[in-house]
Amino acid sequence: MLRLECYSKFLLKVRKRIQGSLKRLKRYRVSKDNFKDNLINIVKICRDNKSKAILLTLTYLNRGQERVEIHDDYNNIIRTVASEYNVILVDLAPFFSNKEHLSIDPKHDHVHINLIGSEIIAKELFNAVKNGIK
Repeated sequence: MLRLECYSKFLLKVRKRIQGSLKRLKRYRVSKDNFKDNLINIVKICRDNKSKAILLTLTYLNRGQERVEIHDDYNNIIRTVASEYNVILVDLAPFFSNKEHLSIDPKHDHVHINLIGSEIIAKELFNAVKNGIK
């Protein structure tokens, strides 16, 4: 009987932990305000060191999953900071949002891109640097 009680308590703890993890998944890892402040600080540090910042939006495959809204919010913040601080922006999100063939695993991983996608980003970044140095 003692073993059954211990096992039941263990299962309850596991269940609570899983439910807590699921709730955290829906939240932002970094608040939107902190994210914006962090980007602004990065831009300022670059300028203080006589460097040009280049901001890139987040790439993700948009299949209507729950986290799309979070990615969109972060990307809008990136666009806003780039505009407000006159920073070069490479807006990758619209291009990658519907290109399953550029995802490592479109069925399970909506964020990480494959080598072809990496090459596209490298070319876009190169063009941004080349055009931004003028």
